[in-house]
Amino acid sequence: MIKKRFLILGAGAIGSYLGGSLALSGHEVIFLEREKDIISLENQGIEMKIGGKNYATSSPHFTSSLGNALDRSCDLLISAVKTYHLDDILPDLIRLRDRLPPLLCLQNGVESEKKMIDGLGSGLVIPGTVTTAVDCPAKGKINVSKERGMGIAGSHPLARELVSIFQEAGINCEYYPDPLDMKWSKLITNLLGNAASAILNSTTAGIYSHPAL
Repeated sequence: MIKKRFLILGAGAIGSYLGGSLALSGHEVIFLEREKDIISLENQGIEMKIGGKNYATSSPHFTSSLGNALDRSCDLLISAVKTYHLDDILPDLIRLRDRLPPLLCLQNGVESEKKMIDGLGSGLVIPGTVTTAVDCPAKGKINVSKERGMGIAGSHPLARELVSIFQEAGINCEYYPDPLDMKWSKLITNLLGNAASAILNSTTAGIYSHPAL
């Protein structure tokens, strides 16, 4: 498979997991991060613990300038920041939308893609979701506590190719025709599992395995 260049917004839990996996698979990865975090990230690289095994890569690049990153003609932009940070980054994306590659939107919930599409146009946005549980004790350091996978949905011509790329990088990735079906299935299970777990002081697994619930 032809290697690609990925620009990832944020080296948090999901960004580091996907970016580190793609880098280990031979793709070029650039992270957009805050200036104050870049020196430490450049020194340490991306460190991952997956399935009890440790992986590290020093190949990703880091920048605090979206414009400078786009000068490198990236094949895909991955939005991996927290949903509540979307409003902070969207103005810059809109300002530079004529230079943007396709954007894989991995924010939780069912409204993030609409915000992206309203600002950038439907031709740029690819809906996605990550169901793997990833802990991030520090920037660029992650621990995968539960490997589940990720989903990519919709009719964008790059969608199915991305599924193959992530699978090749060791990530269980599936294609879904309908983005809302994909998003709502995760949202409903999260709402029931997380809220009921907190109220009943039980694990999510305990909630779903209880016959009365």
